[in-house]
Amino acid sequence: MPTPRQLHVALLLPGGHVLVVGGDDGQLPLADALLYNPVANSWTATTTIATPQDLPTATILGNGKVLVTSGLSQGSPGYSEFYDPSSNSWTNEPNMHSAHVLGATATLLDDGRVLVAGGQVDIQGTAMAAPEIYDQTTNVWSLAGTMANGRKEHTATLLPSGKVLVAGGFNNNFAEFSSTELYDPATITWSAGTSMSTARNHHGAVLLPQGAVFVTGGQAQGVALQSSELYW
Repeated sequence: MPTPRQLHVALLLPGGHVLVVGGDDGQLPLADALLYNPVANSWTATTTIATPQDLPTATILGNGKVLVTSGLSQGSPGYSEFYDPSSNSWTNEPNMHSAHVLGATATLLDDGRVLVAGGQVDIQGTAMAAPEIYDQTTNVWSLAGTMANGRKEHTATLLPSGKVLVAGGFNNNFAEFSSTELYDPATITWSAGTSMSTARNHHGAVLLPQGAVFVTGGQAQGVALQSSELYW
């Protein structure tokens, strides 16, 4: 890359380029975003983002734009921005109702909206329990019910049913959850899911072709985990 970078996010764009945004150089947040061209094996810079941030979320919307939000920034804590690959430009969008910094998840729903859940309210580590949804048709953020537990560093997986499975993570006291919650976009409600066998955070989760969610690794009480489990 043109410059060293950490705590960023990388996203494959529909045209085949890779967008790298957010992060810092080890000291300060970076305002430049980068595009990698795999055909030319080269890097170029996009126009600069308005709010440099560490550990943001990035989601490709149905219109091809990228929604970037929920990172730790020096600006507005509830910011959101869009990157438009067609014009190689960034635009500021309506801020979220609350901050979701560090450890939030962003999930593209079947209807094209984006669910942002969890994360920290502030740098002190207070876990967020009030998720929000972005609707690109109205360009508006709205509240999406309330989770049973504020959590961060969890996973969120879109299920074949259209619901979202939120699993694990930890609370304000950095105690790991084994619990899961299900969000139903049709009713804007949360319900308890089956608990995992092992409490974990910083784990991975992926939807398998047969419809199960594969959860693996992570840590508990500062110890790395070797175990994996399936949610059906």
